[in-house]
Amino acid sequence: MQNSTPIIITHFINPYMFWYHETSRELPQFNELEQQLQMYKNERVIDFLYNPNVGENVAINFIAWGKVIRAEILNNIKNPNEFIAWASDYGYDRIRFGGLANNLPAEIVYDSMQNKTVMMMKYNWRQNACIYFEKLLIGAASLIFIEQFQS
Repeated sequence: MQNSTPIIITHFINPYMFWYHETSRELPQFNELEQQLQMYKNERVIDFLYNPNVGENVAINFIAWGKVIRAEILNNIKNPNEFIAWASDYGYDRIRFGGLANNLPAEIVYDSMQNKTVMMMKYNWRQNACIYFEKLLIGAASLIFIEQFQS
């Protein structure tokens, strides 16, 4: 039997290379903390002009997940309101690497020998295919990862 687990995609490169977080392994205290962060977000006026210092712990609105998470500021970027942050509750021990099986990159090309368009296998994913797939993941109501292979 296949093992299916609800997940959140934390970082997406292409359908063969993404990192995910298993949401079914959450502790009750962690779920309560996340709910409190969401209530805090809904009840407070957020100060977008606040510039945190490197090393400071903050709550950030992580748009890709649609929720507020705790983070530590690691570095400033050249723009004054942009920062590199580490998601405190989603560390290395909780993030896993995954990819889709039976989903190969291909492209429709014109074959002059056959005088028609044909599907041709490719070695790499086109950038627009990756962008489209990432938009599907971000817009999904829920994601389930079914483990079929292990590396």
